[in-house]
Amino acid sequence: MNPDPNPVVKSVSSPKLTHKPIQPFSEDVSTEFTKQQEFEYNNNKKYLVQCIFSSTELLSKLFDYLNDYSDAAPYLWTNAHFTKNDEDKNVIKEPRLFVLDTELDIDVERDHMDDVSSKIGEISSRILRSKLSKVIRHLQALLNRVEDTSSKVLITGDLNAGKSTLCNSLVRRKILPEDQQPCTEVFCEVLDSSVNGNQEAVHAIAHNCTYSVSDPKTYTVFPISALQTLVYETDNWGMLKVYIDDGRPACESLLHNGIMDVALIDAPGLNTDSMKTTSVFACQEEIDVIVFVVNAENHFTLSATEFLRNASVEKSHIFIVVNKFDNIRDKQRCKRIILSQIEGLSRETYNEADDLIHFISCKSLQQDADSDFGKEQKQAFSTMESALRSFILENRSKSKLAPVRKYLMNLTADCLLISEKNLERLELFAEKLSETIDKAKPQLEETESNRSQVLSETEELVESTVNDVSKHTRVVLQDALDSLDTCAHIKYPGFLFAYQYALQVRDNMRSYLQEKLILCEDFSREQTTATVQRIHSTTLKYFPNFLAPRFKAKNMFAKTHKLQLQKHFVFDIDILDFIDLDVTERIGTWGASLSTLGLLLGRYLLSYASVTGVALPVISSLQNINPARLFIPVAGLSIAAFLAYIIHDIPRALPMKLSRKIHRSLRRSDFTHNTSVWLSLETRKVLGFPLEELRRLFQQQHKQQTQRLEEATRDTRMCKYARDFFTDMKNRATNMERRLSNIQLEGCIIKY
Repeated sequence: MNPDPNPVVKSVSSPKLTHKPIQPFSEDVSTEFTKQQEFEYNNNKKYLVQCIFSSTELLSKLFDYLNDYSDAAPYLWTNAHFTKNDEDKNVIKEPRLFVLDTELDIDVERDHMDDVSSKIGEISSRILRSKLSKVIRHLQALLNRVEDTSSKVLITGDLNAGKSTLCNSLVRRKILPEDQQPCTEVFCEVLDSSVNGNQEAVHAIAHNCTYSVSDPKTYTVFPISALQTLVYETDNWGMLKVYIDDGRPACESLLHNGIMDVALIDAPGLNTDSMKTTSVFACQEEIDVIVFVVNAENHFTLSATEFLRNASVEKSHIFIVVNKFDNIRDKQRCKRIILSQIEGLSRETYNEADDLIHFISCKSLQQDADSDFGKEQKQAFSTMESALRSFILENRSKSKLAPVRKYLMNLTADCLLISEKNLERLELFAEKLSETIDKAKPQLEETESNRSQVLSETEELVESTVNDVSKHTRVVLQDALDSLDTCAHIKYPGFLFAYQYALQVRDNMRSYLQEKLILCEDFSREQTTATVQRIHSTTLKYFPNFLAPRFKAKNMFAKTHKLQLQKHFVFDIDILDFIDLDVTERIGTWGASLSTLGLLLGRYLLSYASVTGVALPVISSLQNINPARLFIPVAGLSIAAFLAYIIHDIPRALPMKLSRKIHRSLRRSDFTHNTSVWLSLETRKVLGFPLEELRRLFQQQHKQQTQRLEEATRDTRMCKYARDFFTDMKNRATNMERRLSNIQLEGCIIKY
């Protein structure tokens, strides 16, 4: 595992926080905001800034770990969930995260659980890296918000709840359009005109445009009266900045209060289209306070409930205004229902209901200001306005710092949970790795020993079989060549058919050699079959799952055995093959025969006197004949006798001469040696397949066991590094949790 030294998202993984110096407050501070409160606020802000830096460093390290050690992703714990069947769908077996939730819920069938679980770690790791990048950027924005002296208040709620009416009432001017039908469809941010050079105007900002009040290119200027139409132009504008002068003194004004700059943001009503937009806006780091307007007639709708759940991830205290309360007959029952709903949505808000939950009627306040009912509504509105002013200005620790602290606490809890769960998983993983290594080492040693011994014995068996085939082939073929002249058992048809007789003798000798060659091939098949079976038996002994292929011995030499003799058996029959003039051997035979005949017939021979009596007259008569006259008869008689001898000797001479000729021809071509080599090579080639298969299986087994051991060893190192990393992460998160717990935001003594 070699981490990429330059990961693609490295720049995202470790963003640097830019620290701005804390700006001093204006000297025009109300008397309620004491120096002690300011001291505690600044101290809390300082320690929150330190915690933001520490959290960013911690998350950057976690991101780098996930990015560099991607091989560990399958073993990473996140809060990804998957259910096995319908009964488990409503059961969450793992704790949920607050900030770093991967939001990965998978519903799979039981048969596919193993496949999904092997991939879920890798998937959730990628999602977590993306989540970390967003959280790190959010921490940078939180830092900017903590150090910013201004405060932004988001006024939102259901459709037609009276958000614009409330905003107009807070600034004592009717600047935003009011109607019974939903009219505000673009976010409107109301600010004090002093920020814009004391000029009242509307700055319309296009979508995806970064606004700067000092750069006229980033907005379009409209008069205040244009708001009546601008709020409907959602396709053209993404935000409307409204700069006004409410004409009230600093002690009464919410926008220009002398403590901090406040901006009121009138949001579109919650509905299917704007639900997601408003939720994201509420969770953005720029929002310090959420003022949620509820229609007393409708209570909390589903969209309102979902919005408050999303916003409460960061905002523990939400300022709630129940509008149109004058239309309710049973006001106590309405209060009980709404307070019960709030208790389930935001416990912290419910605990401070007197300061954070108010029941008013903005419309009645404008219409009946002089009546008794109007005075009552005016008093309720004044109480709400005073509480809101106190919540934004005097209790800045609660409105501005508490959301940051809650977010950091949730983030720290997530880091603790992730580190603890991963340490538990790594502990089990380390035990399995130890067991794997303990088993893999002896198995690998045994495999190496068996491979060396078995392959050596099998190779010796193959060599022995090949040598036996070669030796047997040489012996059989040599004996066949030596006895070739005795195999021509063909009846001599006479002198007139002598050539046909010669062809038959030659073919008979070739057939004889062919039979001997086939016998050698059969012997090779038998030996090869026996050896293949032994190799397969050995293979099955060490690899029980091995499927031995069916060996077909008859396919050996099927195409080449006839060619072996044909390419060596090349010669022609000539006249000399019929004549045997070598009489040396025959003279010896004749001499022995005559001696034996003389001994047997000696008693029947005539006496010496009788012989001389017969021979002398014949000799005397021959002396009177001219020798020249005897030459021709004698020569003719000799030739006739020679021809008669040759013709008579063909049945004996022809097989002998042909066998010698064939013997010489095959010896010159080294037929015996070449045939034995050919059979040996074919036998070795056939035996090489099961031998190579056995070698391959051992090599594959050795490779798998080696790879398993190497992976276990590598994972052990990775596991050790991961345990060290998550142990350090747990220690850092624990220390962070302690420091955040010691930050008191209610005026208590600060302990660090």
